[in-house]
Amino acid sequence: MKCYTTETAAELLNVCEETLRRLCREGAQHRRVGRRILFTDADLAALLESKLMRDEKNPFARKKKVDVQEDAK
Repeated sequence: MKCYTTETAAELLNVCEETLRRLCREGAQHRRVGRRILFTDADLAALLESKLMRDEKNPFARKKKVDVQEDAK
């Protein structure tokens, strides 16, 4: 069974390492060996299928600035 580190898994999934760690805290499938977080091929496949990766609404996304223009009449 091949295992991937957080760094390698983040590169494969095209996400930031911190995002991957956050997904693990939120319940994404992973393995822990001591303090290290490891992922198998099945874990990565589960991440790709999960709602966590497909969710359109990102709570950490930057908020769009809203320009409020008052009509001066």
